[in-house]
Amino acid sequence: MTAAGALLLWMAIGVAQTPEDSLRAAVTDYYAALEHEDLERVLAFWAPGAERAPDRPSLVTLFTTGDDRYVVTITRAAVDGDRGRVRVIVDRARTLIREGVAVQTYSSRAASSLMWTRGADGGWKLTAERPVAEEVADALLQAAPADRAKVLADNGDAVDAALMRALASRGSRFAMANQPRQSEAAFDAALFVARAARDRTAEIETLQNLANAHYFQRHARDERRARDRDVGTRHRDRHVLAR
Repeated sequence: MTAAGALLLWMAIGVAQTPEDSLRAAVTDYYAALEHEDLERVLAFWAPGAERAPDRPSLVTLFTTGDDRYVVTITRAAVDGDRGRVRVIVDRARTLIREGVAVQTYSSRAASSLMWTRGADGGWKLTAERPVAEEVADALLQAAPADRAKVLADNGDAVDAALMRALASRGSRFAMANQPRQSEAAFDAALFVARAARDRTAEIETLQNLANAHYFQRHARDERRARDRDVGTRHRDRHVLAR
């Protein structure tokens, strides 16, 4: 091989994209399309049947009522075959527009998990977007209590107030749905996170929620026992009267 040929080969190897590189580039392009208010391009990023994909009317409203600037930090990217998952921290500055005049600018930060699939053309398509806190909350509730420390170790960047709120919210929803065991499990996971984060305020609040969950679980159990006794008594009385 000539020196020129070796140089060309080295350059080709040097610029070759890994699957993770192409996925990161897709994330960058997606937020650039949002910032430039490119409606068709944003819609084209979403796969058919994607979960919670933005629709045309909502994007039109977003683009016509304000201007957005995004600073996107990719914290992790992983590819498994034709599936990809990316976590990002998005710092967003939104300027509200009224009758063509900028009236207010506010800033926000969000940690999101983006799920992608590779299309037939080799390009990446979004299939879902959700808060990282919700993703980690799912993992904690699916894990055995003995495995929670590993879940937190694998998601150290997500051990924060948002994760505790996600778990507490689930605990409250389970309680309202009269599912005390699930409620207790969610609050117990929230307590584990609060202690791992050494957040004493969150720990105290979660202990109170956990105590309430214990109370309602015991109350529900007592109600079931009383109902079973009542059904048994009525059945016995009918049997006696039938003799």
